[in-house]
Amino acid sequence: MKKSFYPTNLKCEYLENPLGIDTNTPRFSWRISSCSPGFLQSAYQILISASEENLEQCVGDFFDSGKVLSDKSIQVEIVEAKHTPRKKYYWKVRVWDAADNVSDYSEAAVYETGIMDSMDFESPNRPALEAKWISSPEYETPLFRKVFEIKKEIKKARAYICGLGYYELYLNGKKVEKNVLDPAQTDYEQRALYVTYNVEKHLTDGKNSIGIILGNGWYNQYFIWSRDFSYGKPAFILEIQIDYTDGTTEKILSDGTFKTARSPILNNNVYAGEEYDARLEIPGWQSLNFDDSNWKNAKWYGDPTRLLSPQTIPSIRKIKTLKPVAISEPQPNVFIYDMGQNFSGWAKLKVKAERGTKITLRFVERLHQDGTIDATTTGAQATKVIQTLTYICKGGAEEIYEPRFTYFGFRYVEMTGYPGKPSLENLEGVVVHTDVQPTGNFICSDDMINKLHAAALWTQLTNLHGIPTDCPHREKCGWLGDAHITAEMTMYNFDMAQFWKKFVEDIETTRRGKLPYNIAPGKRLCLDNPDWQVAFIIIPYFLYLYYGEEKVLKTHYAGMKQLADYLAEISENYIIKKGFGDWCEPGTLNPKSTPVALTSTAFYFFAIKMMSKIADVIGKKDDANFFNELREKIKQAFINKFYDAKKNTFGSQCGNSMALYLKLFPKGDAEKIAAQLAKDVAENFNHHVSTGIFGTRYLFRALAEYGYEDVALKLLNQTSAPSLGHTFKLGMTTFVERLPMSDANFYEQTSSLNHPMTGAFTAWFYQGIGGIVPDENAPGFKHFYLKPQMTKVLNFADVEFDSPYGKIISKWKNAGGKFIWEIVVPENTRATVYFPTKDFTKIKSENNEVKINEDCAAKLFHGRYNFEIYRP
Repeated sequence: MKKSFYPTNLKCEYLENPLGIDTNTPRFSWRISSCSPGFLQSAYQILISASEENLEQCVGDFFDSGKVLSDKSIQVEIVEAKHTPRKKYYWKVRVWDAADNVSDYSEAAVYETGIMDSMDFESPNRPALEAKWISSPEYETPLFRKVFEIKKEIKKARAYICGLGYYELYLNGKKVEKNVLDPAQTDYEQRALYVTYNVEKHLTDGKNSIGIILGNGWYNQYFIWSRDFSYGKPAFILEIQIDYTDGTTEKILSDGTFKTARSPILNNNVYAGEEYDARLEIPGWQSLNFDDSNWKNAKWYGDPTRLLSPQTIPSIRKIKTLKPVAISEPQPNVFIYDMGQNFSGWAKLKVKAERGTKITLRFVERLHQDGTIDATTTGAQATKVIQTLTYICKGGAEEIYEPRFTYFGFRYVEMTGYPGKPSLENLEGVVVHTDVQPTGNFICSDDMINKLHAAALWTQLTNLHGIPTDCPHREKCGWLGDAHITAEMTMYNFDMAQFWKKFVEDIETTRRGKLPYNIAPGKRLCLDNPDWQVAFIIIPYFLYLYYGEEKVLKTHYAGMKQLADYLAEISENYIIKKGFGDWCEPGTLNPKSTPVALTSTAFYFFAIKMMSKIADVIGKKDDANFFNELREKIKQAFINKFYDAKKNTFGSQCGNSMALYLKLFPKGDAEKIAAQLAKDVAENFNHHVSTGIFGTRYLFRALAEYGYEDVALKLLNQTSAPSLGHTFKLGMTTFVERLPMSDANFYEQTSSLNHPMTGAFTAWFYQGIGGIVPDENAPGFKHFYLKPQMTKVLNFADVEFDSPYGKIISKWKNAGGKFIWEIVVPENTRATVYFPTKDFTKIKSENNEVKINEDCAAKLFHGRYNFEIYRP
């Protein structure tokens, strides 16, 4: 019988039972399930064993922490034990409560080390693999195969593979796992990602076959922008390690014994698409009994990368299938499918036609007035291509085709070349993106806000493809400004720790010891604007704040400090004039309402404020003091330069919103500035936005925080231009790059119809409407704040956030003259709650132990709480 509390949800390096952990100091996390309110952990004990049997006997033969006095249950780092590469470890944990009662041990969890290369950006370490990089002597999209024999009983079998740019792995004719577009994009010369697979179930006694197909991916992307963007021809490295029950080990290695041939994929490019000739298919090429005597031998490729690292972020996968909602024929034999939703992925074609029939599919976000496709918003002017799939039929039975090595952003699909009239059944949409797991849930009484939330999720998810892209078609780049402005939104909605850690490492490798560029990773570097570069400080800080991630701060501190020093160097009297500014104000790209110097200096302050905290966290006390002094100088310079003390304004919606959010205002002037902001929105702009990606991020929070909830609600529900509601009125299902100023020439004003940067403000749905705010002094939501907004203008809000310590719930409604608020505080955490009233005597609690002070605030421990506030 289990005790009243016990550890659960065990994770190693953020992952459940992970394969391929490449660190000698892994970190462990767990949650605690307790049926008693108020639970706080006082100590823990971790056992790690080399065998499952020893762990069952509570023998930590590899590591036994003993009783450690600590309330920490996330990111618990083990530094004392030295791990062996490619080894499975078994672990469990027990905890003590505040009264020194001890739990039972948790259920066992496992983790497995990979090839154990260190992520050392100064060291030219070679991969710890015996296999060789191999490629085809002729083809860019080749097939490979090899047969090997197993004569003993298997205990464990793992495949370690990196295919550049993309690959698919088959064993005995079946694809291994459901990953697509693997591995995630990196700076390949600096670092490439390998994937570890458990392949025991795919192998059999006797002979076995390996099949691999390669695509260009980002590694050999030479077709768009520049031929210089290619790193080389596709290649792969594979090592299958088989541990037998008799204690012996065998490795199957990629080498010159692999056979290779041409695949049916004639061309493939991540922008332009794929051309597939089914007549060239080789039936059974990846199976055991295939005759490959006419195939050529693979050739040694050399070393395309300095370092192999494990891919620990979720892989890209096919997430769901969409049925088209309509089909039209604007011209003879030209058929247009409407998928009903803008998204990233591809189409699945079903066709029965004569051999040699050529069917072409082209993918766009919008249509001309005559119903034909318009490729303008997908970037055809810049890329010089339209997203296209071409399929040549082999003839006979029904054929089903999906591409392997490309993806698109689209809503509409043009089909030509189809014999006869296709139906809705001939095409489906396949949604494809990084398979991040949801952590948030939001709904409220306002339909428009819910619609904004749904659009933000679609836009963001369809721009997660191993990196945070700006759009899924024209550029597909990891712009740093877009990344840092959307980071919090993603962290509330999805489990993003490993994803953002990977992107920080992308920034590190791309900069090559210099300052960050505006884009990472890849060869399209583009400029070096400080308001984009600060992502290298902001995102690591958010990882610390939301996940308790300290290692990333230590790993990249030198680079972050280098950037901070550069910002000081280019400032003039603490003002930075360079930058993109409040990008994409309505109807324009470059900002007109807000000076670039204002936003760049604001982010200079923000970055230095973060650096002071980061330095303090990692023990750089002198640096922390220096940055603290510097931020105060920046603040004063900002106020002196941009604040109109007579009018109590920083001159624009963006300027006032950022100043209020960052506390960049003279003491005592916050309410005056907020009043001017609300007046500007309501009177000067008639409840329309004039902000770009920076101002929009903070605008609604600034209004609601200072009591202008009605103004914020009207702004959110606006449906005339320029507004988000206006784009919905025009049929948009994802956020556009820039808001148009009118209905006329809508598409010419807005560019892309799928840009997540615009939806960054929806983090405020959790922070503001739900009121769930992290505490930088107790990161990972060990302690957090609950202070809901919009409580006077919305009827209800149900907000849930699955924090590292457990699920936080803030659920409130207005009913019968009362504000009714249900709160859940997870085990081993605390919350400070601020009630939306100024009269603490009006607050009633079902829990008599809750002490509500005269400031209408209370301290809460783990448990479920219900409050009522009587309103006149």
